[in-house]
Amino acid sequence: MKLWQKVVGAIFGAVGTLFLVVCYLLIFQPQFFMGYDPGEYKADGLDGKVSDLFFIDKDTGIALSSLNHPDYPSSVKIFHTTDAGHRWKTILELPGYSHALNAIKIDKCVFCAIKNDSIYSLLSVDISSGKYKLSNDTIRKLPILFESEGNLGYTANGVFYITDGSFSKTDSIGSYNKIPSNKGIAVIDSHIYGFIFDKSNCVSRLYDFTDDTAVGHLVTPGDASLIKATEKSCLILAANEQQHFMMYDFDGIKKTLVQKAAYQGRIIHPLRIDNGVIYTLVAEAPNTDYYLLIGNTTWESKTTIPLCESNIRAYCLIDNVFYYYDFLHIIVSIELNSKVL
Repeated sequence: MKLWQKVVGAIFGAVGTLFLVVCYLLIFQPQFFMGYDPGEYKADGLDGKVSDLFFIDKDTGIALSSLNHPDYPSSVKIFHTTDAGHRWKTILELPGYSHALNAIKIDKCVFCAIKNDSIYSLLSVDISSGKYKLSNDTIRKLPILFESEGNLGYTANGVFYITDGSFSKTDSIGSYNKIPSNKGIAVIDSHIYGFIFDKSNCVSRLYDFTDDTAVGHLVTPGDASLIKATEKSCLILAANEQQHFMMYDFDGIKKTLVQKAAYQGRIIHPLRIDNGVIYTLVAEAPNTDYYLLIGNTTWESKTTIPLCESNIRAYCLIDNVFYYYDFLHIIVSIELNSKVL
């Protein structure tokens, strides 16, 4: 065989091998082409129905879980990890409580409402130390939790309250005549914004609870999520009847609403914020894989990342790492490309 024939054969062989490798990656490792690098591992020690996952760095985090079994008493459990979720230690178990709800992270603390029969109390957990505090509140309706100037805000019995991490000092910052929907609260320039449900028209309306009036013309027949993004604005994700949803930037001082983007599909979880990054999970249709929707506080820079998973129970984003916990009790950590935002 001549030399040129050997060279041509080697080139074709290399091209064929490369083609097979690319096909394998596209089918079995699509994340190779998606700007991130995932790792997965068993979450040893983590049990129950995990509802929330929060990290303050790439190693340290907590998980909220509930255990409900007809033959055993219900309980809420808090787990702590210092090795990126490989091993989890129970730091708190609350027998008699059935659910941990509406959890939010403010700085290094996580706050949630815990349910005991029809009564709710508040719980705070320091993610770094694992120390916790249970409030003495007796709240009859599920409270909406929100951040206000670095403090915890919550709704209870017709009043908006703020409190510190140890629940030692609580003050009222306003009241409401119309019941806020569980779609987020934002305090901007002494005004408290959120959504109400208009029963007569079966729609949700953006509402100023301080002025006790509807704001603008934002009305949504589907799901919605509001979160404070800057000192003067919040981002709002709102669905319509055509299986589409839009992202809006709402200026709480000027009371102006600007549409920033439109997407096809449905909202899976409420908006979250961490270190100036807004994110949530969305899907194109029921029973389809989720996408991570992520952007900055003005939504000028944003992207969607396919996750190739539709059974995510809990998730969080910290230091450019996206963590989620699936139904197989596996923690998946995805190192996002630094160019994502």
